[in-house]
Amino acid sequence: FLTAPGIYFDTLQTASGCDSIIITELIVGDAMTINVPLEICAGDSILIGNAFYSEPVTVMDTLISNDGCDSVMVYQLSLLQPSIQNLTISLCSGESVLIGDDLQVEPGIYSHTYTGVNGCDSTMITTLIVNPPLVTMLAVGICVGDSILFDGNYLTNSGTYVDSLSTASGCDSLVILD
Repeated sequence: FLTAPGIYFDTLQTASGCDSIIITELIVGDAMTINVPLEICAGDSILIGNAFYSEPVTVMDTLISNDGCDSVMVYQLSLLQPSIQNLTISLCSGESVLIGDDLQVEPGIYSHTYTGVNGCDSTMITTLIVNPPLVTMLAVGICVGDSILFDGNYLTNSGTYVDSLSTASGCDSLVILD
C-alpha cells in the first residue's frame, strides 16, 4: 500500500509480452476535524448522529468529505441553565403593578415564566407588599381661650380636623384630630 504522496511507476507485462507502464500520482488529502459547539436549554434534548443527548457531552462522528477523506465532527454539547430571579415590590393601598401579563393589587407571591436572554425558560418570583394607609386618631382637649396648632393652623373651636401626610414609604397617612 502506498501512503506517501508522489508519482509512482509500475511496469507490467501484457499477455503478448509487451511492457505496459502505469503511472500513478498519489495525492494524500488531509483529514479534517471540525469542532461544533452546541448549546441547549436544561431539560431539552438534541439529536447528534443517531442518538439524542440531554446532558453535557462530547460526541465524535466520522464522515467522508468531498475528496473521499475522513472528516471528524466533534460536537461539544453544553447546557444553558434557566434563570430564577426574586423581586420585592412595595405598593400603597389602591395602587397596582403589572406582573407578567396580569395587573396585581393584592399582596402575595407571584411567579411568572418568560423566555430569558439565553432563549431558555426563566422565572421571576415577585413578592408584592401592599402598604395600608396609616390613620392616626388624636383626641385632644383644650381649655377655653386656648388653641392648638394643627396642620399649620391654630384651632380654638371643637370639631373634627383631618391632615393628609405621607409615610416613609410614600403612602397616604391621615391624622384625624377630634
